[in-house]
Amino acid sequence: LRDAGLTQAFVSLHAHEESLSRLATQKVGDFARTVKAVKLMLEAGIATGLNHVITARNYRFIERFIELAHREFDGRTMISLSLVTPQYKALEDLEQMPRISDVMPYLRRAMRRALELGQPFTVGSRQGIPPCFLKEFAGWSDLMKHAHEARSEDAPQKKRSPRCDECRYTNLCVGVWRCLLY
Repeated sequence: LRDAGLTQAFVSLHAHEESLSRLATQKVGDFARTVKAVKLMLEAGIATGLNHVITARNYRFIERFIELAHREFDGRTMISLSLVTPQYKALEDLEQMPRISDVMPYLRRAMRRALELGQPFTVGSRQGIPPCFLKEFAGWSDLMKHAHEARSEDAPQKKRSPRCDECRYTNLCVGVWRCLLY
């Protein structure tokens, strides 16, 4: 792939171990193959990021995922942490959508752990975690990078609270998904 011109990759890895990964991907052995592929890409000099989608099944293990990624990839991958979005196939199984309030204690512990380890990460605002929920970790939100796409593509599907007008991010953030109760 490198010889063909690949310089960067964004790889989905949604768990810290095989059985939880299998629930997310519905594929046996996918976890080990993905970990190996990421290692090979890093060895080949391909900048590789990890897409970790947070669901009702895996949010309790975000810190373990951070530790796995740091251990396996020596902190050389950027981890994108984002909620599963209520779109496409996910609409067939809304029970996989966690409440932000349930996720946040686990996500905060994981972000603290990532900082302790020196593990780079970002948090997906378009995927459902507005910076106001991140509090002291708001600087790790990708809100600034994706505000235009969020406004044009996501705004009709999201809802803002009246308190959003008081937030420092009011001109950038389009809120949370309408179909979910947070």
